[in-house]
Amino acid sequence: MSHESCQRHSPGVLPLLQAMVRHDRHFDLASLDDTAFETAMRGGAGPCLAYASAESPSRSHAVRETEVHAADLTMRMITAETLDCLEQIIGAARQAGVEVTLMKGCASALRYYPEPHLRTMGDVDVLVSDAQREPLEHQLRQLGFEQPGDPREALVRDHHHSLPFRHRSHGLWLEVHTRTYPSHSPLTHTPAFSYDAVTQRPESIAVGLQSARVLNHEQQLVYTATRWAEMINAERGMFPLLDAALLLRACAGRFDWDEVCRLSDEPWAAGALLLMLTYLERWDLALVPAAVLTRLGNRDRVTNAILRRLLHGLVTAYVMEGRPPGALLTKSNRRIIWSTLASAQPPWAKLLRLPANVMFPPTDHGRFDVAHVIRRLRTMSRVIGTRNRWMGPD
Repeated sequence: MSHESCQRHSPGVLPLLQAMVRHDRHFDLASLDDTAFETAMRGGAGPCLAYASAESPSRSHAVRETEVHAADLTMRMITAETLDCLEQIIGAARQAGVEVTLMKGCASALRYYPEPHLRTMGDVDVLVSDAQREPLEHQLRQLGFEQPGDPREALVRDHHHSLPFRHRSHGLWLEVHTRTYPSHSPLTHTPAFSYDAVTQRPESIAVGLQSARVLNHEQQLVYTATRWAEMINAERGMFPLLDAALLLRACAGRFDWDEVCRLSDEPWAAGALLLMLTYLERWDLALVPAAVLTRLGNRDRVTNAILRRLLHGLVTAYVMEGRPPGALLTKSNRRIIWSTLASAQPPWAKLLRLPANVMFPPTDHGRFDVAHVIRRLRTMSRVIGTRNRWMGPD
Protein backbone atom coordinates (compact mmCIF):
# COMPACT_ATOMS: atom_id res chain seq x y z
CA MET A 1 0.00 0.00 0.00
CA SER A 2 1.33 3.43 -0.91
CA HIS A 3 2.04 6.21 1.56
CA GLU A 4 -0.92 8.22 0.26
CA SER A 5 -3.39 5.35 0.51
CA CYS A 6 -2.23 4.51 4.06
CA GLN A 7 -2.81 8.13 5.09
CA ARG A 8 -6.23 8.17 3.44
CA HIS A 9 -7.67 4.87 4.66
CA SER A 10 -5.97 4.10 7.98
CA PRO A 11 -8.00 5.30 10.97
CA GLY A 12 -6.86 7.13 14.07
CA VAL A 13 -3.15 7.12 14.86
CA LEU A 14 -2.34 4.26 12.47
CA PRO A 15 -0.88 6.65 9.82
CA LEU A 16 1.64 7.80 12.43
CA LEU A 17 2.65 4.20 13.20
CA GLN A 18 2.99 3.51 9.49
CA ALA A 19 5.25 6.54 9.10
CA MET A 20 7.40 5.44 12.04
CA VAL A 21 7.84 1.94 10.62
CA ARG A 22 8.86 3.37 7.24
CA HIS A 23 11.15 5.92 8.96
CA ASP A 24 9.25 8.51 6.93
CA ARG A 25 9.94 11.98 8.34
CA HIS A 26 7.54 13.84 6.06
CA PHE A 27 4.40 13.18 8.10
CA ASP A 28 1.89 16.04 8.02
CA LEU A 29 0.59 16.83 11.51
CA ALA A 30 -2.53 18.33 9.96
CA SER A 31 -3.41 14.96 8.39
CA LEU A 32 -4.67 13.70 11.77
CA ASP A 33 -8.10 14.79 12.91
CA ASP A 34 -8.41 16.34 16.36
CA THR A 35 -9.38 13.07 18.05
CA ALA A 36 -6.45 11.17 16.54
CA PHE A 37 -4.01 13.92 17.48
CA GLU A 38 -5.28 13.99 21.05
CA THR A 39 -5.11 10.17 21.19
CA ALA A 40 -1.46 10.25 20.11
CA MET A 41 -0.53 12.96 22.59
CA ARG A 42 -2.42 11.36 25.45
CA GLY A 43 -0.78 8.01 24.72
CA GLY A 44 2.73 9.44 24.89
CA ALA A 45 3.37 9.52 21.14
CA GLY A 46 4.20 13.23 21.00
CA PRO A 47 7.91 12.51 20.38
CA CYS A 48 6.95 10.13 17.56
CA LEU A 49 4.91 12.93 15.98
CA ALA A 50 7.93 15.23 16.26
CA TYR A 51 10.24 12.66 14.69
CA ALA A 52 7.88 11.71 11.86
CA SER A 53 7.07 15.33 10.94
CA ALA A 54 10.62 16.73 11.23
CA GLU A 55 11.09 17.03 7.45
CA SER A 56 7.48 17.71 6.48
CA PRO A 57 7.15 20.62 4.03
CA SER A 58 3.79 21.48 5.60
CA ARG A 59 3.75 23.98 8.43
CA SER A 60 0.01 24.47 8.49
CA HIS A 61 -0.64 23.74 12.16
CA ALA A 62 1.54 25.91 14.40
CA VAL A 63 -0.35 25.02 17.59
CA ARG A 64 0.22 21.30 17.08
CA GLU A 65 3.88 21.89 16.22
CA THR A 66 4.36 23.74 19.51
CA GLU A 67 2.68 20.95 21.52
CA VAL A 68 4.65 18.24 19.77
CA HIS A 69 7.95 20.08 20.19
CA ALA A 70 7.30 20.55 23.91
CA ALA A 71 6.43 16.87 24.35
CA ASP A 72 9.58 15.87 22.49
CA LEU A 73 11.87 18.06 24.61
CA THR A 74 10.23 16.87 27.82
CA MET A 75 10.62 13.21 26.93
CA ARG A 76 14.25 13.74 25.86
CA MET A 77 15.06 15.06 29.32
CA ILE A 78 13.11 12.34 31.13
CA THR A 79 14.68 9.58 29.04
CA ALA A 80 18.20 10.96 29.50
CA GLU A 81 17.70 10.99 33.26
CA THR A 82 16.22 7.49 33.17
CA LEU A 83 19.15 6.08 31.19
CA ASP A 84 21.69 7.80 33.45
CA CYS A 85 20.00 6.20 36.45
CA LEU A 86 19.80 2.85 34.68
CA GLU A 87 23.53 3.01 33.94
CA GLN A 88 24.19 3.46 37.65
CA ILE A 89 21.89 0.55 38.51
CA ILE A 90 23.64 -1.79 36.08
CA GLY A 91 27.05 -0.79 37.40
CA ALA A 92 26.03 -1.24 41.04
CA ALA A 93 24.38 -4.58 40.24
CA ARG A 94 27.51 -5.84 38.50
CA GLN A 95 29.63 -4.91 41.50
CA ALA A 96 27.27 -7.05 43.59
CA GLY A 97 27.65 -9.97 41.17
CA VAL A 98 24.19 -9.46 39.63
CA GLU A 99 23.55 -9.46 35.86
CA VAL A 100 20.29 -7.77 34.99
CA THR A 101 18.23 -8.42 31.88
CA LEU A 102 16.25 -5.45 30.53
CA MET A 103 12.69 -6.22 29.50
CA LYS A 104 9.65 -4.71 27.81
CA GLY A 105 9.60 -1.09 26.66
CA CYS A 106 13.07 -0.09 27.84
CA ALA A 107 14.70 -2.88 25.83
CA SER A 108 12.65 -1.98 22.75
CA ALA A 109 13.47 1.73 23.10
CA LEU A 110 17.21 1.06 23.12
CA ARG A 111 17.21 -1.49 20.29
CA TYR A 112 14.52 -0.71 17.72
CA TYR A 113 13.61 2.97 17.89
CA PRO A 114 15.64 5.60 16.02
CA GLU A 115 16.06 7.41 19.35
CA PRO A 116 15.23 5.95 22.80
CA HIS A 117 13.03 8.84 23.92
CA LEU A 118 10.54 8.07 21.14
CA ARG A 119 9.35 5.06 23.12
CA THR A 120 7.49 6.40 26.15
CA MET A 121 8.11 4.22 29.23
CA GLY A 122 5.93 4.12 32.32
CA ASP A 123 8.67 2.30 34.22
CA VAL A 124 11.79 0.16 33.77
CA ASP A 125 11.56 -3.63 34.10
CA VAL A 126 14.56 -5.83 34.87
CA LEU A 127 14.80 -9.59 35.25
CA VAL A 128 17.08 -11.38 37.72
CA SER A 129 17.18 -14.82 39.30
CA ASP A 130 15.53 -15.54 42.64
CA ALA A 131 18.93 -15.59 44.33
CA GLN A 132 19.91 -12.23 42.84
CA ARG A 133 16.77 -10.33 43.79
CA GLU A 134 17.74 -9.36 47.32
CA PRO A 135 21.31 -8.28 46.41
CA LEU A 136 19.95 -6.11 43.60
CA GLU A 137 17.23 -4.60 45.79
CA HIS A 138 19.88 -3.77 48.41
CA GLN A 139 21.84 -1.88 45.74
CA LEU A 140 18.69 -0.05 44.64
CA ARG A 141 18.09 1.20 48.17
CA GLN A 142 21.69 2.41 48.30
CA LEU A 143 21.05 4.39 45.11
CA GLY A 144 18.04 6.18 46.58
CA PHE A 145 15.16 3.88 45.62
CA GLU A 146 12.36 3.01 48.01
CA GLN A 147 9.32 0.74 47.92
CA PRO A 148 6.06 2.50 48.81
CA GLY A 149 3.85 0.02 50.68
CA ASP A 150 4.56 -3.48 51.97
CA PRO A 151 7.45 -5.04 49.97
CA ARG A 152 5.89 -8.50 50.44
CA GLU A 153 2.62 -7.56 48.76
CA ALA A 154 3.45 -8.08 45.07
CA LEU A 155 5.41 -11.28 45.65
CA VAL A 156 2.43 -12.75 47.46
CA ARG A 157 0.02 -11.51 44.80
CA ASP A 158 1.58 -12.61 41.52
CA HIS A 159 5.00 -14.07 42.30
CA HIS A 160 6.80 -12.52 39.34
CA HIS A 161 8.08 -9.20 40.65
CA SER A 162 8.50 -7.49 43.98
CA LEU A 163 6.74 -4.28 44.90
CA PRO A 164 7.85 -1.54 42.46
CA PHE A 165 10.70 0.74 43.47
CA ARG A 166 10.57 4.51 43.09
CA HIS A 167 13.57 6.82 43.14
CA ARG A 168 13.20 9.44 45.84
CA SER A 169 14.46 12.41 43.82
CA HIS A 170 13.55 12.01 40.14
CA GLY A 171 10.64 9.58 40.47
CA LEU A 172 11.81 6.74 38.21
CA TRP A 173 9.78 3.56 38.77
CA LEU A 174 11.54 0.21 38.47
CA GLU A 175 10.25 -3.35 38.81
CA VAL A 176 12.52 -6.26 39.73
CA HIS A 177 11.17 -9.40 38.07
CA THR A 178 12.14 -12.95 38.92
CA ARG A 179 9.64 -14.45 36.45
CA THR A 180 8.72 -13.35 32.95
CA TYR A 181 4.96 -13.85 33.40
CA PRO A 182 2.59 -13.27 36.32
CA SER A 183 0.85 -16.18 38.00
CA HIS A 184 -2.44 -15.52 36.21
CA SER A 185 -0.83 -15.79 32.76
CA PRO A 186 -1.36 -18.96 30.69
CA LEU A 187 2.41 -18.92 30.13
CA THR A 188 3.52 -18.59 33.74
CA HIS A 189 5.02 -22.10 33.73
CA THR A 190 6.06 -22.37 30.08
CA PRO A 191 9.64 -23.73 29.85
CA ALA A 192 10.46 -21.54 26.84
CA PHE A 193 10.26 -18.41 28.99
CA SER A 194 11.69 -19.61 32.28
CA TYR A 195 14.53 -17.53 33.70
CA ASP A 196 17.10 -20.12 32.61
CA ALA A 197 15.67 -20.29 29.09
CA VAL A 198 15.59 -16.56 28.41
CA THR A 199 19.09 -16.03 29.79
CA GLN A 200 20.63 -19.01 28.02
CA ARG A 201 21.31 -17.11 24.78
CA PRO A 202 21.00 -13.45 25.76
CA GLU A 203 22.12 -10.51 23.68
CA SER A 204 23.54 -7.32 25.10
CA ILE A 205 23.07 -3.60 24.54
CA ALA A 206 24.97 -0.55 25.68
CA VAL A 207 23.53 1.69 28.38
CA GLY A 208 25.98 4.54 28.65
CA LEU A 209 29.33 3.00 29.60
CA GLN A 210 27.63 -0.14 30.91
CA SER A 211 26.06 -3.07 29.08
CA ALA A 212 22.96 -5.05 29.94
CA ARG A 213 21.45 -8.30 28.78
CA VAL A 214 18.28 -8.37 26.72
CA LEU A 215 16.13 -11.10 25.21
CA ASN A 216 17.11 -12.14 21.72
CA HIS A 217 14.95 -10.74 18.93
CA GLU A 218 12.77 -13.83 18.57
CA GLN A 219 12.11 -14.01 22.30
CA GLN A 220 11.39 -10.29 22.36
CA LEU A 221 8.73 -10.58 19.65
CA VAL A 222 6.88 -13.45 21.32
CA TYR A 223 7.16 -11.85 24.75
CA THR A 224 5.88 -8.51 23.43
CA ALA A 225 2.89 -10.14 21.72
CA THR A 226 1.91 -12.33 24.66
CA ARG A 227 2.10 -9.55 27.25
CA TRP A 228 0.15 -7.23 24.90
CA ALA A 229 -2.59 -9.84 24.48
CA GLU A 230 -3.20 -10.13 28.23
CA MET A 231 -5.24 -6.93 28.39
CA ILE A 232 -6.35 -3.97 26.30
CA ASN A 233 -4.60 -0.71 27.14
CA ALA A 234 -6.56 2.10 25.53
CA GLU A 235 -3.96 4.77 26.30
CA ARG A 236 -0.61 3.13 25.54
CA GLY A 237 -1.60 0.00 23.67
CA MET A 238 -0.17 1.41 20.44
CA PHE A 239 3.41 1.04 21.69
CA PRO A 240 3.66 -2.78 21.90
CA LEU A 241 2.39 -2.92 18.31
CA LEU A 242 4.96 -0.34 17.25
CA ASP A 243 7.65 -2.21 19.22
CA ALA A 244 6.93 -5.38 17.28
CA ALA A 245 6.69 -3.61 13.92
CA LEU A 246 10.02 -1.82 14.40
CA LEU A 247 11.63 -5.04 15.63
CA LEU A 248 10.58 -6.87 12.47
CA ARG A 249 11.83 -4.03 10.29
CA ALA A 250 15.18 -3.88 12.11
CA CYS A 251 15.67 -7.64 11.78
CA ALA A 252 14.41 -8.01 8.21
CA GLY A 253 16.34 -10.70 6.37
CA ARG A 254 17.93 -12.16 9.50
CA PHE A 255 14.93 -13.06 11.62
CA ASP A 256 14.53 -16.70 12.66
CA TRP A 257 10.85 -17.46 12.18
CA ASP A 258 11.45 -21.14 12.96
CA GLU A 259 12.64 -20.08 16.40
CA VAL A 260 9.58 -17.88 16.84
CA CYS A 261 7.32 -20.82 16.04
CA ARG A 262 9.24 -23.00 18.50
CA LEU A 263 8.82 -20.39 21.23
CA SER A 264 5.09 -20.24 20.41
CA ASP A 265 4.47 -23.95 20.73
CA GLU A 266 1.94 -23.43 23.52
CA PRO A 267 -1.54 -22.83 22.00
CA TRP A 268 -2.22 -19.56 23.83
CA ALA A 269 1.17 -18.16 22.82
CA ALA A 270 0.46 -19.09 19.21
CA GLY A 271 -2.94 -17.42 19.40
CA ALA A 272 -1.58 -14.24 20.99
CA LEU A 273 1.20 -13.95 18.43
CA LEU A 274 -1.21 -14.61 15.57
CA LEU A 275 -3.52 -11.93 16.94
CA MET A 276 -0.74 -9.34 16.88
CA LEU A 277 0.88 -10.36 13.59
CA THR A 278 -2.39 -10.39 11.67
CA TYR A 279 -3.15 -6.90 12.99
CA LEU A 280 0.27 -5.65 11.88
CA GLU A 281 -0.27 -7.20 8.46
CA ARG A 282 -3.79 -5.78 8.17
CA TRP A 283 -2.50 -2.23 8.55
CA ASP A 284 0.77 -2.56 6.59
CA LEU A 285 2.96 -2.34 9.68
CA ALA A 286 4.85 -5.58 9.02
CA LEU A 287 5.27 -8.35 6.47
CA VAL A 288 4.97 -11.86 7.86
CA PRO A 289 5.60 -14.98 5.77
CA ALA A 290 2.33 -16.74 4.96
CA ALA A 291 3.86 -20.04 6.04
CA VAL A 292 4.48 -18.63 9.52
CA LEU A 293 0.86 -17.52 9.88
CA THR A 294 -0.23 -20.98 8.76
CA ARG A 295 2.03 -22.71 11.30
CA LEU A 296 0.78 -20.47 14.10
CA GLY A 297 -2.81 -21.01 13.00
CA ASN A 298 -2.33 -24.78 13.17
CA ARG A 299 -1.17 -24.49 16.78
CA ASP A 300 -3.72 -21.88 17.82
CA ARG A 301 -6.58 -23.39 19.81
CA VAL A 302 -7.81 -20.20 21.46
CA THR A 303 -8.71 -17.82 18.60
CA ASN A 304 -10.31 -18.01 15.19
CA ALA A 305 -11.11 -15.51 12.45
CA ILE A 306 -14.23 -14.27 14.23
CA LEU A 307 -12.49 -13.68 17.56
CA ARG A 308 -9.53 -12.00 15.91
CA ARG A 309 -11.87 -9.67 14.05
CA LEU A 310 -13.66 -8.76 17.29
CA LEU A 311 -10.40 -8.16 19.17
CA HIS A 312 -8.87 -6.23 16.27
CA GLY A 313 -11.99 -4.09 16.25
CA LEU A 314 -11.47 -3.21 19.90
CA VAL A 315 -7.84 -2.25 19.22
CA THR A 316 -8.74 -0.06 16.28
CA ALA A 317 -11.67 1.64 17.99
CA TYR A 318 -10.20 2.26 21.43
CA VAL A 319 -6.42 2.24 21.00
CA MET A 320 -6.00 3.72 17.52
CA GLU A 321 -9.10 5.89 17.23
CA GLY A 322 -9.42 6.81 20.90
CA ARG A 323 -13.18 6.34 21.07
CA PRO A 324 -14.62 7.20 24.50
CA PRO A 325 -16.42 4.53 26.52
CA GLY A 326 -20.12 4.18 25.76
CA ALA A 327 -23.23 3.20 27.69
CA LEU A 328 -22.78 -0.45 26.72
CA LEU A 329 -19.06 -0.68 26.30
CA THR A 330 -17.85 0.95 29.49
CA LYS A 331 -14.18 0.73 30.47
CA SER A 332 -15.05 -2.18 32.72
CA ASN A 333 -17.01 -4.03 30.04
CA ARG A 334 -14.26 -3.42 27.50
CA ARG A 335 -11.75 -5.09 29.80
CA ILE A 336 -14.14 -7.98 30.45
CA ILE A 337 -14.77 -8.55 26.75
CA TRP A 338 -11.06 -8.52 25.97
CA SER A 339 -10.04 -10.77 28.86
CA THR A 340 -12.82 -13.23 27.97
CA LEU A 341 -12.16 -13.39 24.23
CA ALA A 342 -8.37 -13.44 24.63
CA SER A 343 -8.29 -16.06 27.39
CA ALA A 344 -6.83 -19.55 27.04
CA GLN A 345 -10.14 -21.27 26.31
CA PRO A 346 -11.59 -22.72 23.09
CA PRO A 347 -13.30 -20.06 20.92
CA TRP A 348 -16.78 -21.57 21.25
CA ALA A 349 -16.52 -21.67 25.04
CA LYS A 350 -15.46 -18.02 25.20
CA LEU A 351 -18.31 -16.86 22.99
CA LEU A 352 -20.76 -18.74 25.23
CA ARG A 353 -19.24 -17.26 28.38
CA LEU A 354 -19.09 -13.68 27.12
CA PRO A 355 -22.72 -12.59 27.86
CA ALA A 356 -22.57 -14.04 31.39
CA ASN A 357 -19.18 -12.43 32.07
CA VAL A 358 -20.47 -9.04 30.95
CA MET A 359 -23.61 -9.38 33.04
CA PHE A 360 -21.81 -10.90 36.04
CA PRO A 361 -18.14 -9.72 35.97
CA PRO A 362 -15.83 -12.53 37.17
CA THR A 363 -13.74 -10.07 39.20
CA ASP A 364 -16.79 -8.72 41.05
CA HIS A 365 -17.10 -10.44 44.42
CA GLY A 366 -20.80 -9.63 44.50
CA ARG A 367 -21.43 -10.71 40.94
CA PHE A 368 -24.53 -12.74 41.84
CA ASP A 369 -25.90 -10.36 44.46
CA VAL A 370 -29.59 -9.75 43.62
CA ALA A 371 -29.48 -5.95 43.94
CA HIS A 372 -26.29 -5.79 41.88
CA VAL A 373 -27.78 -8.00 39.17
CA ILE A 374 -30.90 -5.86 38.99
CA ARG A 375 -28.82 -2.70 38.57
CA ARG A 376 -26.85 -4.23 35.74
CA LEU A 377 -30.01 -5.53 34.07
CA ARG A 378 -31.51 -2.06 34.18
CA THR A 379 -28.38 -0.57 32.67
CA MET A 380 -28.27 -3.19 29.94
CA SER A 381 -31.95 -2.75 29.14
CA ARG A 382 -31.41 0.96 28.50
CA VAL A 383 -28.92 0.26 25.77
CA ILE A 384 -30.46 -2.82 24.14
CA GLY A 385 -31.18 -2.05 20.53
CA THR A 386 -28.48 0.59 20.22
CA ARG A 387 -25.82 0.18 17.58
CA ASN A 388 -22.78 -1.91 18.61
CA ARG A 389 -20.27 0.79 17.78
CA TRP A 390 -17.34 -1.01 19.36
CA MET A 391 -17.13 -3.47 16.48
CA GLY A 392 -15.68 -0.77 14.24
CA PRO A 393 -13.22 -1.47 11.45
CA ASP A 394 -10.66 -4.16 12.19
